[in-house]
Amino acid sequence: MKMTLSVYGEQKSFMAEVSGMDKWVIGRLDPDTGKAPAIDLEPCRALEQGVSRRHAGLMCRNNTVQIIDLGSSNGTFVNEIRLAPSEPYRLKNGDMIRVGFLTMYIQLEHSPQTEPLR
Repeated sequence: MKMTLSVYGEQKSFMAEVSGMDKWVIGRLDPDTGKAPAIDLEPCRALEQGVSRRHAGLMCRNNTVQIIDLGSSNGTFVNEIRLAPSEPYRLKNGDMIRVGFLTMYIQLEHSPQTEPLR
């Protein structure tokens, strides 16, 4: 399965093959350590948009992509519904994800060999 995460209003997208993905952190660069998360939103004015350093996580489980809020200050939202911290939420193609005040859209493309779970 392939995933594209496109940042609204920016020329920034993150693309990945997610079948082997364990957990990817969405967030911003930590200026103290210089450590960046797998999906670094720093180029999208992440600090000004209320994105935490370790804001949310994406993981692939049973041929689905799930998102989990990592206890962020400004919350993680899917289609404007706030997620409870530490509880995974299954994403669907076209879902709107908001971390803080930064909006992204997810596109999921299943390979012909695998069918999405319904």
